[in-house]
Amino acid sequence: MRLDALTGLTHGQRAELRRRIVEHLGTALIARPGGRPSALCLEGSIDLVCVLLRTNLTQDQAAALFEVSQATASRRWDLLRDTIALALAALVPTVREIVGRGGSVLVDGFLAPTWDWKHARGMYSDKHQESGFNIQVAASIAGDLAAVGDPIPGARHDAYAYAASGLAARLAGHDTLGDKGYQGHATIHPIRKPPKAELTAHDQRFNASVSSIRAAVERTNSHLQNWKILTTRFRPPLEKFPATLRAIVGLYYLKWAFE
Repeated sequence: MRLDALTGLTHGQRAELRRRIVEHLGTALIARPGGRPSALCLEGSIDLVCVLLRTNLTQDQAAALFEVSQATASRRWDLLRDTIALALAALVPTVREIVGRGGSVLVDGFLAPTWDWKHARGMYSDKHQESGFNIQVAASIAGDLAAVGDPIPGARHDAYAYAASGLAARLAGHDTLGDKGYQGHATIHPIRKPPKAELTAHDQRFNASVSSIRAAVERTNSHLQNWKILTTRFRPPLEKFPATLRAIVGLYYLKWAFE
């Protein structure tokens, strides 16, 4: 099995992840105190959960890859999703560690699509024409991930989600640059076309300059979205999404720290 491709992690990165999980919870996480051995060892269980995060296979498909039952895959998913986030929390830097004291930060958002659960209100985004979570992202001018906000229902626009996700508070003291959706919230943003008038040549050049700088945070988004569970439909119950996002942020910084 090509685990490097399926998990998005090298052999060394997977070994570091296992070491941190064992250090965090110990080997008794999977091992049974008696009776027959577990269907899947700790190493295999971590790999299975990383495959689910990276590829968004169904649990049936992932179970078939690892030659276990769907029930085992489901238990490992619930057991290790938050554990991965906690074990990697020490690798997640502060905004200041990424951009420096008072450094400028780029902000942007994307929709992580989810199953259209009928009981969940406010998840449908008219802009994207599908249900999902609004994910707010901050990056340095160089395109390094600086912070990710808490997931917000997709019906809310970026300006609302920017504050509600906690990202605005984390970026206090930094100049911010965003698109037109952050007007009045980001320090710098494109100039809107005035009613019944056109932008001046100066304003057009300014907007083009802002767009070129913002390309860095869009690249950061694409790196996060390499974990396909953020770009293809999230099938589990919605309450499991925040821990999923935290695990992905931890894995992002694991790859960054152990390239």
